[in-house]
Amino acid sequence: EYIGRGAQKAVLYMQGGVPPVALNLGDCAREIVDGVTGMLVRTPEEWETKIASLVQSAELRRRMGEQAIVSASREHSHQAVFEK
Repeated sequence: EYIGRGAQKAVLYMQGGVPPVALNLGDCAREIVDGVTGMLVRTPEEWETKIASLVQSAELRRRMGEQAIVSASREHSHQAVFEK
């Protein structure tokens, strides 16, 4: 279930300018550009490190959030979905 539906949640966060942190699997790995529009993780240590970096850096959250909005808007607008 996560492999397909996890990306739906990630895209919703991205559209709101919130950089998601998600498992590096399935559609999440296709939707999120690690370190640009959000964070992808595989290990418990990566979860801790990457979430901590977002918590500690307002600039990183802002920059990733802005890129996330651009990416989600470009890839998931009505027009883009219709064209696919």
